[in-house]
Amino acid sequence: MPLHQCLALVCYLQMFLACAAAQVDVAIATSKTAYVAGEPVFINVRITNTSTSPLTVVVPPPDSCLSAINVVVEGLVRSDLPPCSDPNTAACSYNGPPAGLVEVKPQTSYDMRRLVNIIYELDRPREYSAHITFSLLYTEQPVLEHPTSLKHPDYRHSNNERDVTFTVVEGDANALTTAFAPVVADLDSRDFARQWYAQLVLLNLAPAFAED
Repeated sequence: MPLHQCLALVCYLQMFLACAAAQVDVAIATSKTAYVAGEPVFINVRITNTSTSPLTVVVPPPDSCLSAINVVVEGLVRSDLPPCSDPNTAACSYNGPPAGLVEVKPQTSYDMRRLVNIIYELDRPREYSAHITFSLLYTEQPVLEHPTSLKHPDYRHSNNERDVTFTVVEGDANALTTAFAPVVADLDSRDFARQWYAQLVLLNLAPAFAED
């Protein structure tokens, strides 16, 4: 076989193996690029199953010390001190939804998010730079086989990092009302996790107009 055909075959095989191994695609971004001061700032992580079989991902609590999404904002000191370095300490107590298992079907996505305001004070209008690290735990086993356990020998880790920037600007009550509308709507959700998360956001961030 000619050399150039051998090289072409090797390249094709490498591409095939790379595509076969690429079962999970992770995209990290802020929900918007500009926020009104006092508005919830979320980091969104989209997990896409690019394989031909279902995947099961571990979804930890979004804003506890066990969150899979870690955010470091340049030039700011965390406002949730003492830091949650030990999940077993009282400072890291968490009463929200527990970690769970979610099945992601082939060619579909699952979204996770974290509220940045619960970690940092972002009231000052300016541009912010943040370094995001995301740790994903997943397996090819169906979710129904292990409904009560998060420990399984087939679980794999995927670590991802990204730098993002966003801007906080001055706004008025109308702008804040619009910004909080999706959160307020989740208070009526039949999904306990969404309802609980909306309550958390409102209790920590809501301006006077939303207190009722």
